[in-house]
Amino acid sequence: MKVDKKYGEVNELNKMLHSRNEALHIKSAEKDRGIASGSTSQTLGNEDGLQGVVSYLRRSKEIAETEISLLKQEKLRLQSQLESALKAAESAQTSIHAERAKSRASLFT
Repeated sequence: MKVDKKYGEVNELNKMLHSRNEALHIKSAEKDRGIASGSTSQTLGNEDGLQGVVSYLRRSKEIAETEISLLKQEKLRLQSQLESALKAAESAQTSIHAERAKSRASLFT
């Protein structure tokens, strides 16, 4: 299903970004202790960008989960309608057979 594929892709991206986010937090902690090297403003810019991407992916994941939930509900509703329609068709078929039997019986009597 298209939504399941999209959900899987978003979930994988989310996992990768969590890993990168964790690495940035470790780097930030090392910087705070004076161990890390590199430009502070560049690191902060990367963190802000990463946080934006993480927020976007979280929203996308929530939307995908909501879509999946709605599609599952729709599927159940349609299955229920199908079962009702099949029962009605079966009942109508039974009535038709009964009427035919009555007609044949009345012709022979």
